[in-house]
Amino acid sequence: MELNLTSIRNTQITLSVCQAGDDLSITLYGGEKGHIGAVTLGFAYQEKIQFQTLVVPEHKEAFLTEQLIQYIVPKYAKTCVISCGIHWDNISNEEITQAVNDSIQLLEEYLTSTVVD
Repeated sequence: MELNLTSIRNTQITLSVCQAGDDLSITLYGGEKGHIGAVTLGFAYQEKIQFQTLVVPEHKEAFLTEQLIQYIVPKYAKTCVISCGIHWDNISNEEITQAVNDSIQLLEEYLTSTVVD
C-alpha cells in the first residue's frame, strides 16, 4: 500500500507499506530528493521494545525511524522495519517540524485505515 502527502515546499512524502504476516516493512521517502538515510528494525523482546538502527553518515532520519518504531511495535506489529530518506536543501527548524508531523500523519492514516492483526 502506498500513501502520499504534499508537504513543505509543495513536495511529496510517500509512505509505502508491506505487511508480512504480523510484521510490517515501511518505507518513508520524499522531499526534494527521496533516498535511504536510516533503517531501523524494531521488535518486542522480554516485554521491552528493542531496536537497532543503521544510519548513512551525515543523515539525520534515525530520530524519526526510532520514534516511529517505538510507536508501531507495541500496538501494531510483532516486528517492524522502517527505512527513511526525506531531504530538502537548507531546511529550517520549522520545516523539519512540519515534515516530521506530515510523516507521522501519513503513518497514522495507514494504521487507522488498515486492519493489522
